[in-house]
Amino acid sequence: MPWHEVAHIDDYQSLGSINMDIRKNNIDFLASGNLKWLLGVSGIAFLYVNKKISEDLFPADIGWFSQKDPFNFGSEELDYESGARRFENGTWSIPSVYASIEGMKTIIKYRNYIENENKNLFKYAMEFINKNKINTITPENAANIIAIPMKDPFNAEAKLKSKYNIITSARGSSLRIATHFYNTLDEIENALKIIKKEFLQ
Repeated sequence: MPWHEVAHIDDYQSLGSINMDIRKNNIDFLASGNLKWLLGVSGIAFLYVNKKISEDLFPADIGWFSQKDPFNFGSEELDYESGARRFENGTWSIPSVYASIEGMKTIIKYRNYIENENKNLFKYAMEFINKNKINTITPENAANIIAIPMKDPFNAEAKLKSKYNIITSARGSSLRIATHFYNTLDEIENALKIIKKEFLQ
């Protein structure tokens, strides 16, 4: 295969919240998983491989599903599976597969609505943050995840969950809130008001 530039996208942080056109963007590899925005559970990750190059690639990191006969153990020569299947590793997490199917169906069916709603929610949250002088390290042109620096984000995460039933995530020296299409403007505003009052004063 002649050498050419290869585009590999790690889309774990946005797939399911922002539409991605892999053909229009000439993407060769795209990796993601269900835990983040696809309404799934842990244990599911996947890799897209462009059909135009998949048959010419011979991955070194392989599993038993990477070959045409998965039960041909110990063979001296590896007979790669066709297309992207040659990149498969091990046995699938079957319970996770079934637990993730309906979430992906929902995302696919309403993907345009979801993307627009997520943009509106993020914009509203950022406008509220700026208006109320809440410090954030999140760029204005980002999407969904907002990081708010504070002294003890892990304590804030625990208290918000136990006292107010508000789910956030502590990361390093910041508290993250992540809006998705099922959230409301009132929920976002209420969470930010509580965060400012109790943890940023």
